[in-house]
Amino acid sequence: MGTLGLCLLLSGGVGLVFSTKGVRGWWNWSRNQRIGATASAGLTLAGLILLDMNP
Repeated sequence: MGTLGLCLLLSGGVGLVFSTKGVRGWWNWSRNQRIGATASAGLTLAGLILLDMNP
């Protein structure tokens, strides 16, 4: 579970960086940027949960 959790955590972080494209502030993002950021946050959260599980 640790390797899968780490992969999800990293892909969520990278997805967050690319989906927001350097625009600051939730209210300044387009609809697609908000969807991408929300999905990336979900991946990051899933990665953190899987990293916390014991094998």
